[in-house]
This record gives sequence, structure tokens and C-alpha cells, in this order.
Amino acid sequence: METERATEEAADVQEVEDIDDVGEKTEETTEDSSSQVGEEKGEEATENDDSAAVNDAAIADGNDAAVDDVAEDVTAAGDDKEKPTEDGGGTGEVTDDVTTDNDSKNNVPIQNEDALVNDKENQSVEDNTEPELSTDGNVQTKDGQQENTKGDEENAAKRDETPPPTPRPKSPNLNNKDKPLEWPHFTMHLPSDDEIACFLRCRDGEVSSSSLSCYPDDISGDAIEDSEEVISNCIKLRDSSAGEGGDDYELLSYPIVVAIPYQINARVANAKEIVVKQKVVKEEQLSDDNPEVVKTVYWKVLQPLATDSSIADYKGQFVEVAITRLTSFAVVARMVKDKMTIGKKGGVVKSTADHRVAITYPQGACTLVSVSLQIQPAESVATDLKARFRHCSDLIGASPILHMTHTPNKKFEKPISVAMPCPPNPNKGNTPGNKASKSERKEIPPMVPEGAIIIRKTKKSSYGGDADDFLHALYKQTENGAWNDLEKVEIKQVRKDVVSLDLKRPVESLLVLRMGVETKYTPKQIATTFEQALQVKYANIILYHKVDSPEKIIVQIVPTRQLENVRRRLNNDDYDGPPEPSPDIPMTEGQEITLRLTGNVKIVDHEELKLTFHTQRTNTVEFTIKERNSFGNYSSSEYRGVAEFYGQSRVLIDEPDDPEEILLRESEAKAAEKKNKSSDFGGAKGQKEQKAKEKMETSVLRTPKDLLCKLAVSIPKSEPDPLMPASCFRTTALDGEGMVSNENLRWLSKELVGREWEKLATSLGIKRNRMQSIKRRNPSKTEEAQVLDMLITWRCMMPKAYNKEKKLSAALVNCGCYDLSEELKDRKMDMESEGTRDEEE
Repeated sequence: METERATEEAADVQEVEDIDDVGEKTEETTEDSSSQVGEEKGEEATENDDSAAVNDAAIADGNDAAVDDVAEDVTAAGDDKEKPTEDGGGTGEVTDDVTTDNDSKNNVPIQNEDALVNDKENQSVEDNTEPELSTDGNVQTKDGQQENTKGDEENAAKRDETPPPTPRPKSPNLNNKDKPLEWPHFTMHLPSDDEIACFLRCRDGEVSSSSLSCYPDDISGDAIEDSEEVISNCIKLRDSSAGEGGDDYELLSYPIVVAIPYQINARVANAKEIVVKQKVVKEEQLSDDNPEVVKTVYWKVLQPLATDSSIADYKGQFVEVAITRLTSFAVVARMVKDKMTIGKKGGVVKSTADHRVAITYPQGACTLVSVSLQIQPAESVATDLKARFRHCSDLIGASPILHMTHTPNKKFEKPISVAMPCPPNPNKGNTPGNKASKSERKEIPPMVPEGAIIIRKTKKSSYGGDADDFLHALYKQTENGAWNDLEKVEIKQVRKDVVSLDLKRPVESLLVLRMGVETKYTPKQIATTFEQALQVKYANIILYHKVDSPEKIIVQIVPTRQLENVRRRLNNDDYDGPPEPSPDIPMTEGQEITLRLTGNVKIVDHEELKLTFHTQRTNTVEFTIKERNSFGNYSSSEYRGVAEFYGQSRVLIDEPDDPEEILLRESEAKAAEKKNKSSDFGGAKGQKEQKAKEKMETSVLRTPKDLLCKLAVSIPKSEPDPLMPASCFRTTALDGEGMVSNENLRWLSKELVGREWEKLATSLGIKRNRMQSIKRRNPSKTEEAQVLDMLITWRCMMPKAYNKEKKLSAALVNCGCYDLSEELKDRKMDMESEGTRDEEE
């Protein structure tokens, strides 16, 4: 027994030694093959200098799946390398094919998924003479290759069951050596009109104007952040063969450059950064169990190649950007972000948007901090707020809002100094820079004639009352999102329009308000309103008719400051009111507005129309209207309706209640409650007031919250063709005898012109509404036609056996036309005698 145990132990030791020798030899072979593959791939990388650029483009274009596949393969190879044998005799050996594949993936730059698939399919296993281990721990060799039958069968079965991945198109790469701004260009027009949408640049022969199409699009309000403005048309590029309903996010196999024209106010151009926003459509599967695909749409920022390009034979500025997708694009202006890294030696961060803004870091204030600075300009917002809101009446001026970020966000070792502009008090006489005050100046007495007596002396009072003011510094952090007073800080007036203060800790937003000494409202309330007002733009809605064709309508949303210029331009284009423009409406950038028509008018071929408000763009829509019911509005000379505009602003300015009004309402409520308790039912007067109040509240609740305004719309009625009165058609078929014959009634109608024939109609028993109908049937005819229509209508109303002659004679006598009654009798006798003579002959 001892001999057998000794023999088994010796065999185990020998087996372990053999395994160690195999591992060492395999590692040597792996190193040799890795070095060899690395040298080969290094030569390939030297020949292809653009492989890294292609790799970056592939990752940027969404080929992250290829990188994930590589990571999974490397992880699987590492797991196989550390997998223990079944009998626990140590670590399993890694085969040469896995090692070679792993090394090749780690050394070769990733280009695209097609290359990875080809590498996997064409990967060859090098011949090695070293022995290898099987899955049961035994060493087996056959022509220097591994003979693991079970593993080969399982791998082959998996490869057969798993379908090959669908190859993705290669992502285009763009090199600076290509000089894309010098490529030839061609023009793209919108299909509806001849307006130039953009210019496209590409290499020779890659794309033509017939292969791509351009359509108008709208950028959603959610894609526009605070202080951003759209300054160009939103365009959508599509493949011409697919049409407007093609792929929303098609990948190109070659890069192209898009030049988009834009317009921006020169007053704010220096304080804005111009970028291009691209629409991204991402498809994701809900889960492994649920195969439904959900589309996610968002807009991302593209850094342009140039922001002030010019193209020959076209006036205006262009933004040029390289694209790799056919999707929607828009040019956006946003706040400039200045970045700088501050070390122990300190430094100064100056704003490129406003040279008066500077942040000074003294030496030793911080160790190593990354600082970013953005300025949100205020312009004339303070003056506008003072005129529109009662609680901002004590606001004199305000600085722009400074947005700062510090990474890491730690307390400063020494206070830093922040200089920022703040308008001076226009009512204050003693300002820095004045050499002498008003009291020190020598007053020149007015020239008064000798002997004159001054009855009253007037004194020019300064606007706003007392000229004293007080500066308030406020800050805001993202944690609570509310403005707070910056306590224990000294604000210095450095220059006439520049103030300075010290900060001991980082803040994200900083604001300085200049207010009166005695105010009803706190600076926090005014700062909140001021921040909201920076996002709100006041605009007016214009609805004008074409002068020659009143059914053609133009609707335009105009900023309030441009209202008069736009009205003058529309009048020159033969558009005019009524109605008058709407009152000032608060709107935000990118707000969507819906137009609906109610009443007896409607939009041709549309139920409603939508507009998007942009401050720097023209917001116009033209359409045609018609009546719903041609028989409606019968008492008016025009068809009438109402244009309703709906929209929800992204920012709403909340006006706080007046403290005095709050106290007054509380006292009134207490008095009313006391009065109601003294009576049983509160009194009849109190019940009426309560009902009126409830009725008012109900009417307010019925009004939609998103209703912006209503404007009247009308279409004049066309003149109808002249028609014969209904009774005149019966005169040819029916004729009376004697005094009421057609001939006698025509004679009588001529004689009644100028007389009170309406009184005759009343005596004949014709009602008032029938008289109005007779006048409407003969609006453009003479009075004789109306009288004849009245007489024939009366004759048709009477029964056949009724004595019409007696009735007509009595009515003429009652109206004072006795002469006409006698003459009618004579005409009757003459007609009878003529008839008798004709019979005798």
C-alpha cells in the first residue's frame, strides 16, 4: 500500500511539473506572437495615419456596440485564462488562438463594426508545437494543435445558432488637411418658395443638389434653454429618393459641410456665442422581453467650423458646420462661457462679453480651481419692470446676472473680488466724477422786468422722489433655488457704472440691485421677478386683411419694440386692419401658439394653425378664410368670427400681493364674518354679494388658462344678383279684373310714389315683417317697384271671392288718396265700355 501511494504521489508531482513547463512555454509563445502582431499592426498604423480619427468618428456616430463587443471578448479571454481545471490541479492553459485574438484586439485601433466582424471571421490559428491541456486535465497533442473535441463542438453549435451581426455603414471621417471650407458648394432651396435654405459643401462627385432635398422644420421649445435664441430657419435635410417622410437620422458615408444663413441683432452679437443644434433620434428597445422600440428625440450642440463665413453673390452671414447625419439643424445664440484655471499664484478671469466684469483671485486664495463665467445681460429690464409691475416701482437699476462655477467647490482661503456693472441712479446729483454739486453751483437769477411781482415760484422735482438709494447683493445656489441676501458684504462704487464686492465662498449666481431706501417689498421678491423677466419677451399679435382680397389674412407675432415698424411695413404691402393689434403678451423663446377660428368663419383646408415665437426671427403665417354658413349673419353686411390664440409660456411672472391690501382684506373678512354672525342668514344684501362673487369666480374658471387673446375677424358679403320679387313672377300667370288688374295696379304704383304708400299697406292689412321682406327683395330698385310688389302681394293674399275693389277704395280713402280712388273707378268704367264696344263689333 505504501509503495502504491508513493507511486501515485510521484505521478502527481510529475504531472504538475509538466503543466508548469507547458504554461511557461505557452507564455513564451504568446509573447512572441503578441510582439509579432504588434509589429505588423504598428506598420499598418504607420501607413494609415487617419485610423485614430476614424475610430473617434465611429464612436461619436453611435458605434459603441463594437467597443462593447471588444470588451466582452477581452473579458471572456481573461476568464478562460484563469479558469481552474476539473481535478483542481492548477490553472488551465490559454490556447494560442485566444491569445492571438486578444492581442490583436488590444493593439489594433477600432475602425468600425465591419472590420471587427471580418477580423473574427478571418482570424487564423498559428501552428504551435507545444502540448496543450484538454478539459479533463490530460495533455494531448496532435500536429501541434489543441484537440478539445467537446469545446470545439459547443463553439461550433453556438456559431451556427447565433446569426452574424448586421454590418453598419462606415462613419465618415474628416481631416483638417481636407480643408472643408474650400470645397465647392451648391445652393439648397425650400420647396415652397425661392428662399435660400442653406449651402452644401462636399468633395467633388460625392453629392449633388438633386440627391438631397431641404424642407422647413420647427425646433421645439424644450430644446431651447434659458437665454438661448434661435437666429436662423430650422431646416431638415433628407434624401431626395426618400422624400420628406424618410429617415429622420440617416447616417452618411461621406462628410459634408452645411452653411446656414442667420441674422442677429448687432446690439447683442458680441455678448452671444453662436452654435448649431442638431436633432438626434435614438431608438431603444424597452426590454429583452418587450421587443417594442421607442424613439427618443433630443437636440445636441455642434461646434461650427466657422461662424462668420461669407459666400460670393449672397449677402449675409453664414455658420458652417460639418455633419455626418441627414436630420434637422438650427443656429442658436447663447451666453458666452469663459473658462480659466486658477492656481496658487492667483489670477483674473475677465468676461469676453462685457469688459467691465472681472473676478480677481489673490495669491493663495485657492490651490487649483477650474472657473467658468457666464453673463446674462439685463439691458433695460429694470426700466420695463418698473413700468409694468407695482412691486418693482422702487427698483432703480440692476446689474447683469453672473453665473459662476468653481471645480472643486471649496471655500476660498482669501476673499476674491468681483467687479460688475450696475447703472447709477439717474436722480442722484452727487455721483463720482461730478466736480461740484448742484448746491455749490452758482445760480443765475432769472431776468424779471422792473415792477413785476412773482406770484409763485416753481421748482422742478426729480422723477421718482427721493434720490437716495441702497445697493443689495444677492446670490443663489442650485441646492435651494432661491435668492438670498449676501450678508456682511461691502459694495464699493468703483466707477460711475461699476461696483465691486468681496466673496468668501463660491456662489453660482450673483446679482446686485439698486433700490430705494424705503420699500414695501423685499429684495428677494424683486430678484425673483427680475430673473423671470429676463426670460420673458413682450410681444403683440397682428391680424390684418388684404385690402383687395379681404378673405386673405396675415398673422404676425412681433416684439413690442418693433410693433410700429412692422405695421408700417404691412401697410406698404396692402395689408390693413381692423382689428387693432393685441395688447402686450408675455412670451418665451420657442413658445408654440395655436390659432383657431370660431363664429361664422373658418380657415380653408385647416382646423387650426400653429406658430412658434422667436425673438430674432419673423413669425408670420398667411391663410385664407371663408364663411361657414352663407345664410348666417343675415342682419349684417359681413360674416363675423373670432380668432383665438392659445399658448402656454414656459416662465410665468408672479406678482406678490401688496402688504397693505393683505391687511385690508383681512380686516374686511373679519368685519363681514362678524356681521354675518349678528344676523340669522347674513341678510339679503350679503347673499346677493356672495352670489355675485361666486358667479364671477365661475366665469374666471371657465376661461382657459392658455388663452392669450381674441381678435375679431370679418368678411364682407358679396352683392347678390338682382332677382325679381316672388310676386312679380305670378303677375304673368294670374291677373285681376277691374280696379285690381295688372294694368291698373301699375298705374296706381306710379301715382303712389312720393306719398305715404306704407300707410296704405297697413290699411290693406299687410304686416310689418312682410313690408320688410318686400323692401329686402327690392333693395336696389326704385320705390315704384316696391309699391307694385306690395300691391300684387296684397292681391295674392286675398281670397278669390273677396271684394278686392271695395277694400282697395276704402284703404285709399283712409290714407287721404280720395282722388286716386275716384280715378280708379273711372278707369274701370272706361275699360268696361271699351269691352262692350268690342263685343258689339
